[in-house]
Amino acid sequence: NDFAIDAVINYGTNQTRNVKVIFETPSQSVEIYNTSIEADAPRLSCKTSELNGVKTGNTVTAQSVTYKIIQISHDGTGISFLYLK
Repeated sequence: NDFAIDAVINYGTNQTRNVKVIFETPSQSVEIYNTSIEADAPRLSCKTSELNGVKTGNTVTAQSVTYKIIQISHDGTGISFLYLK
């Protein structure tokens, strides 16, 4: 909770859920025309138990910006990662 921020996940039909998340923007290498560039790859981590009903294609608002969830990954320890676009 020391590093967590508030976020709102929009899922289902007009349903929202307030969650505490860790927001990260690590970079990833992307190949374009035989040239490698670094691009931001925003993601959120949160408790898996807070993601019931949430799926790819839903949106999440964090730090006043709305993102689309493009992938959800569970680490098996009760933490999940939401990869955003």
